[in-house]
Amino acid sequence: MSDPIPSRHLPDGPTGRAIATGVTLLAVMLSFFVLAPLHGLYRARQDTLAGQRALLDRTHALVERIPALQRRYTALRTSESRAQVTLPGANDAEAAAGLVQTIQALAAAQNTGITSQETLPARRTGHFRAISVRIALTANWADLVALLNAIRQATPRLLVDDLSIQRTTAVGQAGPTAHGPVDSTLTVIGYRPDLDATDRSDSTP
Repeated sequence: MSDPIPSRHLPDGPTGRAIATGVTLLAVMLSFFVLAPLHGLYRARQDTLAGQRALLDRTHALVERIPALQRRYTALRTSESRAQVTLPGANDAEAAAGLVQTIQALAAAQNTGITSQETLPARRTGHFRAISVRIALTANWADLVALLNAIRQATPRLLVDDLSIQRTTAVGQAGPTAHGPVDSTLTVIGYRPDLDATDRSDSTP
């Protein structure tokens, strides 16, 4: 092993200080141009790995939710298939009779009496037959709103059209009150499949 350079062979004075300063600057430059890029690459690699781990965690979470989502989808499809969307009945008369019974039941559940009802002529709408019943009733505002909401949520699906509301004044009152009764007329519409239209469509060449 070679002996270290004797200190007497090292330059001293201004020359030695200049050499020492140059060596220090060289070391700093090497650190900046070599070590700094390596540190940047290391940090970038860390960020990439962190992003990949986060993506992997989200993917695992989504995969774990797949069975629950499949069960929910199956339940929704089953409930939708079981829900009665159209009016039952082999013809317009049977469908209209069923619609009248449904309306009467909904009105009775809301303590609302129907003063008159009229079954309107059925009309074709695409591959469906629109069955309509025009009703008149007198009820307070809260019961009327409850009845309208019940019709909207009824099964089979029903629509309300041509709603007319007129406040009534009881005998002896100076004028209508906020909680007084209102006279209302409205048309409730249900639909049944138009089998004749389907047959015509199937037989069209």
